Amino acid sequence: MLPRRIGIASRVAAIDLREILRVAAAINLQVARDFQPIWNIAATVTALADPDAIEPGVWPIFVVQDTEEAGAAGLHLTDHQQPFALVEAGPTWSLTASHECLEMLVDPSGNWLVSSAGIGIVNGDVQDLSGAKFEYLVEVADPSEDPANAYMVDDVLVSDFYTPRFFDPTLASGVRYSFTGKVTRPRQILPGGYISWLNPKLGIMQQLRRFGGGPEIVDLPGTPAASGRKTLRGFVDEQTKPPMNLARLPSNSAAVAQKVERTIWLQTASALRSSAFALALHPHGVVEAPESPDEAQAALNANVAQLRVARATMAYVGWHFENDWITRKRAIVVLARAEDVQAVQNQVPSEIAGIPVDVRSDPRPTIAGPGGTALLITAAAGAVRPEYAVPEFPGQIDFENSIQSPMLAARAGKPHVKYEPPSGVTLAPITAQMTLILHASPEQGWAQLQNFLKNVNKELVVGIYEFTAPHIEKALVRGLKSPDKLTLTLDSPPEPKGKREQTVEDTEQGLRKALKKRMTFAWALAGQGHDAPAMAFPTSYHIKVAVKDSRSFWLSSGNWNTSNQPDIDPADRSALQEAIRNNDRDWHVICDCPSLAKVFRAYLLKDNETAIAAAAAQGAAAALAAAPVQVDLDMPEWALAARDARTFFDAHTVRASIKVKPLLTPDDYRKPILELLKSAQKRIYMQTQYIHTVDPQKDTGEPTHMELIAALAEQINAGLDVRLITSEYQNKQWIESLQDAGVDTVEHLRIQKNVHNKGIVVDSETVVVSSQNWSADGTGPNRDAGLIIYNAEAAKYFESIFLHDWINLAVQKSAN
Repeated sequence: MLPRRIGIASRVAAIDLREILRVAAAINLQVARDFQPIWNIAATVTALADPDAIEPGVWPIFVVQDTEEAGAAGLHLTDHQQPFALVEAGPTWSLTASHECLEMLVDPSGNWLVSSAGIGIVNGDVQDLSGAKFEYLVEVADPSEDPANAYMVDDVLVSDFYTPRFFDPTLASGVRYSFTGKVTRPRQILPGGYISWLNPKLGIMQQLRRFGGGPEIVDLPGTPAASGRKTLRGFVDEQTKPPMNLARLPSNSAAVAQKVERTIWLQTASALRSSAFALALHPHGVVEAPESPDEAQAALNANVAQLRVARATMAYVGWHFENDWITRKRAIVVLARAEDVQAVQNQVPSEIAGIPVDVRSDPRPTIAGPGGTALLITAAAGAVRPEYAVPEFPGQIDFENSIQSPMLAARAGKPHVKYEPPSGVTLAPITAQMTLILHASPEQGWAQLQNFLKNVNKELVVGIYEFTAPHIEKALVRGLKSPDKLTLTLDSPPEPKGKREQTVEDTEQGLRKALKKRMTFAWALAGQGHDAPAMAFPTSYHIKVAVKDSRSFWLSSGNWNTSNQPDIDPADRSALQEAIRNNDRDWHVICDCPSLAKVFRAYLLKDNETAIAAAAAQGAAAALAAAPVQVDLDMPEWALAARDARTFFDAHTVRASIKVKPLLTPDDYRKPILELLKSAQKRIYMQTQYIHTVDPQKDTGEPTHMELIAALAEQINAGLDVRLITSEYQNKQWIESLQDAGVDTVEHLRIQKNVHNKGIVVDSETVVVSSQNWSADGTGPNRDAGLIIYNAEAAKYFESIFLHDWINLAVQKSAN
């Protein structure tokens, strides 16, 4: 028998080829493994890259946005009697596609009638009618089409179907009536299903339905026509509206819950399994030792004249990129402003002494100069927001000097306040009975934070970097019933005008107006804070912690901005997909544990008291220092195409006796994190906004920041499964500097748009949730907070999110 060929194609932008391939592969397996042995029909199911290029012999299934506008769901025929089907796009469209595929394979004409005993309703039950015979329309998936009867092929929902024995005249023992076995006798209609037939005595089409209540038989009005492009199936489908759209099952349905659970399990298992093959290719870590920069540096030094062309800004020795991703081959890199890259490319050689010359956009911000010129700004650490900093390369040659950032001058003018931790508390690990609510943004961030802010009994103590979301401000005020008090320490980092819905100053004024004397407020003592009267932390008060009633606390990588905490309904899948494309990925923990809560409360209160005292001590000078510095910089656009998520993660609650290590910089982060990294035996997964290196001569502390990065390199070279995800702010220069530091970014790094979390999972047993970015200031002298959670259940929850992102959202492609 010649095999039939089914092709699945998408006419919807949201259903990309990758998803079509996945679903087609699953349905192809269903057809070959489950369907063919029962129906003796051979077929292949493949993905079609272009819905407008259908090869001869292929019967297509088109995924469309609206089946009504496209000509109704289900089977159709062309003018040449060639079958095709339309399937509505939705989160569970694979179930409909499987349904239509199986029915098309059994009856591509849509007109096959099979004679068998008639059925009727007797005392509310469906029974065979003595002496009656109907001609049943063969629709193999309709009687058990309810999602309760669906099953999984990998993580793809597919439809149950009946067997040819479904039309047996009588029940027989040991006979299979549907693939899943849910249909247990001939002509049985399960809840949510239906069957249609031609009643030869009455000359009409009838249908038995079980849509919500008991069974009912309805007459289908009109006369079915089976000529031209019309089919009996089309006639029936036009008049049958099942109670549930199989392509758009609600998120709380059992089938969707099963699908999500299977998807998460398979993604985690397959990603972990793939590491065994990857490590087998490179059993000793890096494929080969990285090239020395010496030869390329000598070539650069000897050919400066060829590279110092008009509008070039800098040259240094970096790494060659192909298809926007780093290789293990050295390159001479020439920078130019974005608009000048092509002009500079046309003037410099493509290679020197066999070494490629890569021309790229200069990532440094600019400021308007005289005559409309754009002046490059010094972008070292502390000169701009950390995410816009750029590295320095040994031996780099500047063709154009950059000017000092106004932010550096403002920071230099601030009085210094010595940082002192609170007395009476320690950051020693705590083992206690506790409840952890683990969750991630954008899907669950606001839903869980909103619940946390409710029912404050006495006080809320908060330390946070940015707070500009009106919906969070309103919820905070609602949650603080009189006489509840708020203690808030808030940073005031530089932001481009209009980036947020409101400024941090707007938030402070709104809270003062609403809470009056019930709020104790201080601007954090951060070097870049434009409202800070003094400086205790060199750039940022970057913490994100809120302590409620000295009993529970919220700790996060995400600020109280709409970008981090979008106000969306977790049940709205389309809103979640849009949020994945445009909002930040963050990890959060809500912890109910008084002993831990009191530690963070003590630190936050001390920060607040110190900041208030510093403002009072500065007096008039404080007002001058607090005047916002207008830094109107033109920041580079580091765009990266967004990808769609396959899974949205619900919050997960862990209740147990758990060991937790509180982390606070500048007090204690590098040492416990270094110990954790060095303890890894199998794998290290890290998802963070960026990983910045620092000149060893400027790297202070014990241990140093670069020791953390060296630990990653050592574990890669030891053959561990090390995977790093960073955001688009890990631009080409920072990727190069990381590779210079010994971390093989070619295979071990991926870039994900809008990554903002700072999480680490080690050996599926320990997880770090924190706000510490990996810069010398972030892991050292700035104020940040985190937790090391020594609990496998918590680790595996965040590991599943990491692996989902690694597979579905992260790419090996630079954003600039």
